[in-house]
Amino acid sequence: MKPSPSNHLSKLYFRNIKLIHQSAMAVIFLCYLLFAGVLPFAVADTLQELGDRLISNTELNTPQKKVAEVVFKICSTFPDPANDSQQDFLNRCSEVVVHGMESEKAAALFQMDTIETDTMGTTTVEISATQFAHIAARLASLRNGSGGAIALSIDGKTLDPMILLAAVDHYSDAGSGMASGNSPIGGKWGAFLNASIGTGDADATDLEPGFDFDTKGITGGIDYKMSPNLILGVALGYGMTESDIDLSAGELEVDGYGAALYGTYYINNFYLDLMGFWGSREYDLARHVHYSITASDGGMTDVDQTFLGETDSDEISLSISGGYDVRLGAWTVGPYARLNYLDATIDGYEESLNTDNMNNGYGLGVKVEDQDLESLTSTLGLQLTYATTMGWGVLTPYLRLDWTHEYQNDSQTIQASFINDYHADDEKIMIAIPTNDPDEDYFNFGIGFAATLPHGIMAFFDYETIIGLDEITSHLFSGGIRLEF
Repeated sequence: MKPSPSNHLSKLYFRNIKLIHQSAMAVIFLCYLLFAGVLPFAVADTLQELGDRLISNTELNTPQKKVAEVVFKICSTFPDPANDSQQDFLNRCSEVVVHGMESEKAAALFQMDTIETDTMGTTTVEISATQFAHIAARLASLRNGSGGAIALSIDGKTLDPMILLAAVDHYSDAGSGMASGNSPIGGKWGAFLNASIGTGDADATDLEPGFDFDTKGITGGIDYKMSPNLILGVALGYGMTESDIDLSAGELEVDGYGAALYGTYYINNFYLDLMGFWGSREYDLARHVHYSITASDGGMTDVDQTFLGETDSDEISLSISGGYDVRLGAWTVGPYARLNYLDATIDGYEESLNTDNMNNGYGLGVKVEDQDLESLTSTLGLQLTYATTMGWGVLTPYLRLDWTHEYQNDSQTIQASFINDYHADDEKIMIAIPTNDPDEDYFNFGIGFAATLPHGIMAFFDYETIIGLDEITSHLFSGGIRLEF
């Protein structure tokens, strides 16, 4: 059926109205440039040429170009500002589009980027992995051999139970004064407390700024031996990470709590571990916006603002691992495999000024949308241990090396918008900032020792570092104590 002439004229009318509106917004912006004292630029360049010049600035990286595109799109169609905040945003916009030198524009656009959000995914995965390691250490200590000895290991890699038992028996028989009733072997109940501190840094890339980070974590739990080969338990943990972004661009602090159910099943030298973890995190962010740029009157505009953000996240993690221990005298060689899954959602947030003011740049706040994180990793590794009798008990030094492959933790695209974008909330022009592609393959190297003491007490110290990540270095120190009763 052919459209009627009246329908055709109606569509043409509304199309023309839309073109007239867009042209009017462009004229308004050019008039603003004229009265702001940039007549030579407005005459020499069309509005599109100004935008092309901004985005083609060779000093801009990918996120800066994304911000530049949004800044130009908003400002080139900006109507009369509705409030002082929008006026400030428009003033800063005109300086970036028209007045500033190339290096000044690059610095301003770097500060306008939502750079502090780039580290949120990294820190979320880091805290989750740390608390997983705490519980994995406990699971390893629960495995026992047929003689009833407590197996001891770190991060899911078993130290041989029969070697420990033999060493303790020898220690007791040697007249050390440790009666059989004071054997290190405990009862059906067990409790543990593990803690860790870590530090590291990430180098800047074309997509993300560099940053330093420090982590702290503590996990405690209690478990019960359901049968000679099955133990189930529950644990609670707390973790915190503090990150400082390079060039004093911002800070991020993440802290939160989690709860886990865990279990281990072992038969002879084979074992199977299961873990389920739920966690909740709180994020406190600070973005520092400080730059200088040429103003419309030929002077300089100094911007020095700090914007704050608060949000939280929920996560679910699952882990399954298994291994087999081969005894060679006092030595134990233990190959193992592990599969970890993480699913987390970081809620969106809207920035606010740290102090109320109307200084330059107070209209540059942003609103960040939700972020979804998903990670699936497999790990294959080998641990080598040696058990030796000491005057106070059994000392077991060890080292391990494993390879981890990431399947799903792809690059994220962070969606954000300027609060003072004049468009309606559901029509704001989004800044789509891509993050780095995580490394698919890397290695973990660990070294440490475990000690089996009288009265069912066990302790360990562990150092671990990551090898093979392109931009990130990480060092983690862990220690813990366990009691069987």
